Amino acid sequence: GLECDLVDCPALPMSSTQVRETLEEGLLHPAVLDYIRQNRLYLPSLDTLRAEVERRVSAKRMTHILGCERMAAAMAKPFGLDEYTVRAAAILHDCTKALSEKEQLTLCEKWHIIFDYGEGDFPALIHADTGAETARRVFRMPDDIVDAIRTHTTGDTCMTTLQKILYVADMCEESRTWPGVEELRALALTDLEG
Repeated sequence: GLECDLVDCPALPMSSTQVRETLEEGLLHPAVLDYIRQNRLYLPSLDTLRAEVERRVSAKRMTHILGCERMAAAMAKPFGLDEYTVRAAAILHDCTKALSEKEQLTLCEKWHIIFDYGEGDFPALIHADTGAETARRVFRMPDDIVDAIRTHTTGDTCMTTLQKILYVADMCEESRTWPGVEELRALALTDLEG
């Protein structure tokens, strides 16, 4: 059967909904906040994430995002990752892509995002940084998902399996048509190092 421990603790003057809504406001003991993060409690459903992102991006971008989600989900099991994690990262990876340069810069200032992209690279790459912080601050995603979103455009040294899955899924999802993409799609289900 299921085992549980009963712990005598003072009642919080807030509901679980209020706890979820105020996770980042410092109201919880750091150990409790760590437990919530490590055990992925209070994360939004995938349907909620899809709906929130859909209202932020164009129909064409949403088609790409859903294709990336499907590709990432297909890669999850062969590489030992849970489906929620890879799907959430894929759904959120372009959540700020539709923002203007001015809106991107406003988020960078608000959230103290430091970037070193050149003038020509900025528009195409900054959404990875603002998207990662949106995932953390708005959608309360854990660090592994945030880090995958942050590296989905440029990659990084010593990437985790989740980071590699999102990077590859973004590159070869079903709406991508560049020469060789079919070969990469097939390889992506068996080898992330090749």
